[in-house]
Amino acid sequence: MEKGLTYYDLAENDYQFLLKDWQGRKYYVCICSGIHENTST
Repeated sequence: MEKGLTYYDLAENDYQFLLKDWQGRKYYVCICSGIHENTST
């Protein structure tokens, strides 16, 4: 019954990816809003 990656392994990888993606998006939004504030003043 060896399938390489188990359901839990895939779920963990997916979670890590989503976590990194969320952090990256949050960082990107912070940068964009900061640039927007700087240009609007």
